[in-house]
Amino acid sequence: MTPKPSFTDTQDREWTLELNAGHVLRLHDTYGIDVGRAADQNDSFLAELVNGDNIITLLPMLAMMTERERADRNVSTDKFYEALGGDVLVDATSAFLQAIVNFTPPHKRAPLQAALTRVRQGTEMASTKVTQIINSPETEERINQIVDKAASQAFTG
Repeated sequence: MTPKPSFTDTQDREWTLELNAGHVLRLHDTYGIDVGRAADQNDSFLAELVNGDNIITLLPMLAMMTERERADRNVSTDKFYEALGGDVLVDATSAFLQAIVNFTPPHKRAPLQAALTRVRQGTEMASTKVTQIINSPETEERINQIVDKAASQAFTG
């Protein structure tokens, strides 16, 4: 049996995510997301989640997948949302994506996991590259030029 993915919120509550057929239907009906096609190259849904670009869709999906646990613990949706943020959302996203992998048929799991890994690697590479550009001497020089020009115009203007 595959372990169920989980994440811990800012209130130190652990939430377990398991995707089931009811969730899959609700995802499709509510968001137009077909989990069965999640690994398709034309489906940007997973890439958006990995990149943190689809928080508005992720949050209600997390709430949906934790409904029973939240009811058992008497945690409202609002209180649940209040305990999500920053690194917790990164961990929740990873748990959600792993729940999708676990739900898929065995013959699709390895390719889907590989696709998620590649997207994560690409995101990390892009982040590193952008940080290098921002911290480069060329960027610092350009910023100095802009500041000098603005200062010059402020005093001559």
